[in-house]
Amino acid sequence: MASQFQVEAIAVVTALIALRRPKDPKDGHEWGASQIAHRVIDIHRIGKTLHKLYEDDCNLDTSERREKREAQLEAKAQLLGTELGVILKIQGDPRGWPLIVLFPGEKDTGSAPRLGGRN
Repeated sequence: MASQFQVEAIAVVTALIALRRPKDPKDGHEWGASQIAHRVIDIHRIGKTLHKLYEDDCNLDTSERREKREAQLEAKAQLLGTELGVILKIQGDPRGWPLIVLFPGEKDTGSAPRLGGRN
């Protein structure tokens, strides 16, 4: 279950993407807020799983299986980010947020929305 903070983060990211996202290059249609929200929630869930895996990397011996799982999740998050027209910066330090949402041309100044943490 998501905390109030996580729900608010998901809502903010969804709104920002809905406002900034250009029309779909494939068919020229705009996505509705619910389509965007579903993808943002998927990214958030991937981020939570990555956060746990990154913590395990610090506390447990690394395994090939865990590394493969991390790579799969990171690739899936990047694919979803591309669909949404955003860049997902992945940072593997478990002390922070695993996924940082950036818009094209934007730099991470510390105020970019983050997904997948435990707050």
